[in-house]
Amino acid sequence: MRKEGAEYYQHGPLGVWRNKNAAGALTVLTGDDFCQLRLAEVYDDIATSFGRDFKNIRFVSQHMPLFHDGVHHKKLRKLAAVYLQEVADALKAFEDDAAQLVESLFLQKGPHELISELVIPIMEKLSYALTELEYSPGLIAIMSGNNSLKATLKIEETFARINAQAKARFPDESDEKRGVRLVFATLGADPLGAALARSFDALFAGMKNQPIAELNWAPQYAATGPSTAIRQCKHAPVNLSDAAQDVAFFEVDFDPFLEDEGATRNHIFGVGAHACVGRGLALSLWAQVIEGMKSNPFNITYVSSAPTSHKFLNFPSALHIEVLK
Repeated sequence: MRKEGAEYYQHGPLGVWRNKNAAGALTVLTGDDFCQLRLAEVYDDIATSFGRDFKNIRFVSQHMPLFHDGVHHKKLRKLAAVYLQEVADALKAFEDDAAQLVESLFLQKGPHELISELVIPIMEKLSYALTELEYSPGLIAIMSGNNSLKATLKIEETFARINAQAKARFPDESDEKRGVRLVFATLGADPLGAALARSFDALFAGMKNQPIAELNWAPQYAATGPSTAIRQCKHAPVNLSDAAQDVAFFEVDFDPFLEDEGATRNHIFGVGAHACVGRGLALSLWAQVIEGMKSNPFNITYVSSAPTSHKFLNFPSALHIEVLK
């Protein structure tokens, strides 16, 4: 179903389409014409047709809700919800610890590099709270449909290592539960860390000796971590509008949910069946962060940031600020 005012444009050399506004994103996210990238099927086909079996990637892919639709997707979402309930105490302890880490850093006068001092430690803490496995950055690249062979081999090697680690630490765990554990090792920490990094970058940019408490600490993140998501048409190319014909692949841009007047800002976490299962945790942590920031007695100066080095997530690779009295 088309949304009134939805606008689109072609993006990239392969003819992928993207939404210009929030209405365009909602058309794709809530309609029946598009589905998740069928990457689980792709890796199965590579194994059977080409004899190159990335068996650990295939194992995780079969348990990844974002690679499936329909009945299997509902089953995986339920398993994920049950798993999150089981680790609820660990996640609450993480939330309090992470909020305290943020508050403490911004009470320390002097220069700081927020990615290494704050964001990555928070990612590591969340990953362990979720999985009790080592934090393995870069696994989220599995969500991309155009990884090189070299990148795929690296992802496979990392999955093999943490899969073996999970088997050793939880020898009585079923394959099903271990699959969910590895899914959260893949998707749990990086999106939240990216959202924090991008939000701090957006809020601090251009600030010079500005009181921290007076910044725009709104209830919603100032920026989203995973700023895009790929969808493919279910059957044949889709005509989204007179100006967007024969759309086979679509890159949903979530940023308009924060930019368009009247848009629902929480839609940065997705909409409908594939909405982020970690939205509650992310929003709860942000609420604690801004509570501390609103009472911070110091000032801040934005020094510099470095471009992202991440393939799938868009957040600065370095973010330099200075806390001043």
